[in-house]
Amino acid sequence: MRTHEKWLLVAITFTVLRWVVMATLDGDAETVLGVALGILTLVCAVVAFVAWRREGPRRG
Repeated sequence: MRTHEKWLLVAITFTVLRWVVMATLDGDAETVLGVALGILTLVCAVVAFVAWRREGPRRG
């Protein structure tokens, strides 16, 4: 598994966790955790994109 694929899986995991948080929690905890997980998702997506650009096309 290539580096950018691993980072995409982490971003997907944070997205699913955010959905679970939004569905189960209420109030301030939902807002804080939802925003934090959203930011982590964006950071992981950016890291995956940069890794994908650096790795180049798959060979072999």
